[in-house]
Amino acid sequence: MGICSIGAVCAACGSANAVPSATGVAGLRQAAEAYAGATLNGRFGGVERASSPECRATDHITAENLPSAEVTWQRQLGVSFSSIRVTGVDVRDVTPTSAQAELTFNSPVGNDNWVHYVLDDGKWSVGGQCVVPVGNFESSSGSG
Repeated sequence: MGICSIGAVCAACGSANAVPSATGVAGLRQAAEAYAGATLNGRFGGVERASSPECRATDHITAENLPSAEVTWQRQLGVSFSSIRVTGVDVRDVTPTSAQAELTFNSPVGNDNWVHYVLDDGKWSVGGQCVVPVGNFESSSGSG
């Protein structure tokens, strides 16, 4: 399927308790925004809730090492996460059980991370190999 660009301001990013619940493209957009918000704001619980069991099994990010991982990612990007805001979500390859989403941001950091999502227990979750939703690298320490 083609790419569908959906412009949005990340309302879910500011809410620590945002839990995406919708399916389809709207739910995928909401899940991608919530995952970015949790990552950019250092909320491990949000990152964990956004991740499928498969992603959690392959990722090396924990509540204890998320702060130091974020320092490393911010240093590599050359910009503070607190200055980054989601401005849109592109989605592609949407099926009833899987899809990919990539975020656009208000910052010049760039983004080349199509994050794979799976429909897990009625909600979109980051599937497969966990990928940081900003920049050009994966979150798993064994992957880059």
